[in-house]
Amino acid sequence: MRKKRLFIVGIVSACLILPVAVSLGFVNLPIIPILNPGPPLGSFTPNLLCDPDTIIKDYLNDPSYQIGGTFSVDVNISAPVGEPDLYTWHVKISYDNDTLNVNSFAYGDFLAVGTVSPNGTSSGVADITGTFNDDGYAWIAESVLGDYAGVDGNGTLLMIEFLITGYGCSDINITTTESMPTQLLDSAGSDITFTTTDGWFKNKLTGDANGDGAVNVLDLGKINAHWYPGPPEGALGYSRCVDNNDDGAINVLDQGVVNANWGRSVP
Repeated sequence: MRKKRLFIVGIVSACLILPVAVSLGFVNLPIIPILNPGPPLGSFTPNLLCDPDTIIKDYLNDPSYQIGGTFSVDVNISAPVGEPDLYTWHVKISYDNDTLNVNSFAYGDFLAVGTVSPNGTSSGVADITGTFNDDGYAWIAESVLGDYAGVDGNGTLLMIEFLITGYGCSDINITTTESMPTQLLDSAGSDITFTTTDGWFKNKLTGDANGDGAVNVLDLGKINAHWYPGPPEGALGYSRCVDNNDDGAINVLDQGVVNANWGRSVP
């Protein structure tokens, strides 16, 4: 029988999951070789996406999104039936910790329900997670246990609950660079190539371009400094946090949002 390899991305993940698998008799350590990335599967590239990918709320009109509130974002995988034979995944999420902290993780059912392994997945015996809010990132990992095929198709890998810690904006990035990046592996231990759709959060007052908690002439100045696209283009270039109507441009329409909300402020 072909020997398949169990692998959790990163040294920390491996140190956490392998002792659990070995103690339960699911993995025979001598047969686990050092893995090297392999070619992508097929011509279709799976996508990892934040759902919802955009959360824009008004601080006063949407009080549940004020400081101290919570909300959830799913990380889903989208791929056609037959791909990507997902056996192990590790997702790293980064965010602005002045605005958001990760409160908790929960595993989705994509691997646990989809696997044919009678041993299930690592989520059934251990939580393979790490949360580092002081540094603005967190990660979670899961793997099928035993010598079985991976899982294909679409589904939810994980759910993340965020705590709102500030007033402003934050990317919610599926991080693919730096230490312990997001990684997908097939049942042969090879890397699966994928794309990402990151998330975005904003809870500022509508019209508050500079983020000071008030809508006034200072916001018009901030819009002028980030005017995009030109000509002429603002000296500071595009900033999504300044883009009042989130249409990908900073222009007279954003000035109109300021005028329509003139005088509003956070108590």
